[in-house]
Amino acid sequence: LLHHIPQSSCSGSKYYGLTEILQDGGNDPGTSSILMNDLVTNVRRLDEVILDLNNILNVKDVMHELKEKILITDLLSTIRKSIRHMIDEQNVTFNLYGLQIDEIYSLKILYA
Repeated sequence: LLHHIPQSSCSGSKYYGLTEILQDGGNDPGTSSILMNDLVTNVRRLDEVILDLNNILNVKDVMHELKEKILITDLLSTIRKSIRHMIDEQNVTFNLYGLQIDEIYSLKILYA
């Protein structure tokens, strides 16, 4: 029976086709039962796809919340302040000439 329903466009058309055949009537009880089982199976598969997509979107939201913008010049300034005595003792210089970007994104570190 399912070979009469076009498989081409999208899964939604399968469901629509199955419901159309069921609504038309004229099917013997065995055929109607097969159609209903196929419809239920396909709706369950669609539900699984929707749940998977929802999980993917939730992960994307969480990842977005975990992103942290880091300004390289600010980070370097903080490092310089924290080890100022070592920089002075060793006569260290930082060269940022040619730096193409001043910001990067990183994942925040979460401590439990």
